[in-house]
Order: sequence, then structure tokens, then C-alpha cells
Amino acid sequence: MGSEPLSVPPPPPGFSVDPPASRRNTRATRNDVPPPPEGFRLDGEAQDGDTFGLQGGGSLRLYGADAPELKQQGWQRNMTPVAIGQQAKAIADGLVDPFGQVGTLRGSSYGRPVAPITANGEDVGQQMIRGGNALAAPKYLKGDD
Repeated sequence: MGSEPLSVPPPPPGFSVDPPASRRNTRATRNDVPPPPEGFRLDGEAQDGDTFGLQGGGSLRLYGADAPELKQQGWQRNMTPVAIGQQAKAIADGLVDPFGQVGTLRGSSYGRPVAPITANGEDVGQQMIRGGNALAAPKYLKGDD
């Protein structure tokens, strides 16, 4: 016991630990990424738990969260099927309306723009994750451009 340094377990797969501030690499700042184009607004409809329709057509991928696919099924402990994809879509529908604000574009995924969405002053991705309807997804924190 005594003065042995504490060891920290490694992060889970897909996650990393940021180095202390004095050793961080210089990265692009949020100011380097352009804001969404003028008129880039939500239509208030969730297409699934992490994809939202845009006014005028197209869709937007929610930044940092990965929800079940629309037709994905889960199981309760008693082996009763649960339509978790439909549940995630229903929750997302209730969180976003046409007045949800699209944040700074972070890239694209499968041809869709990726950006955070704020509704009623709260981050929609965080709400989906905290509610158990999506997973924090490091691979969706960056675009595939």
C-alpha cells in the first residue's frame, strides 16, 4: 500500500482519454467549421432515432448518438420482443419539432450532413443517450468524408 501511484483502467473500445491540457495537440476549433447554410431547418419529423428530416427534403444525422435502426427488435428478460427501433423514433419525434436548432455541421455520414440538434435548450443526442434510446457513438462524432 503506501505511496504507489493509482492505476487507471483503459477506456472501453472506441473511446480514448484526452491527454492533460498542456499536452493536447492543436486541433481545428469550432470556429473553423462553417455554420449550417441559411434555411437549413428541421421539418420536425424523426425518420428514426438518430435521423431527422429537413425542410425542403433530405435528412440530417444526429451528432454523437447511434440509435437502433427503425426495424430493429430487442428483447425483454422474459424473451418478449420489443420494437426498440420504433421506440427510439417515437422518443426522437417527441424531442424535436420544426423549431429545433441545427448546430454547426460536423461532416457527413452516408451522404447526410451530421450536426448536433438543440430543442428547448437541450442537446437531443444527449437526451436520447441518457434516456437509453441511443448509444454514445464515437465513430459518429466525426464524419466519414
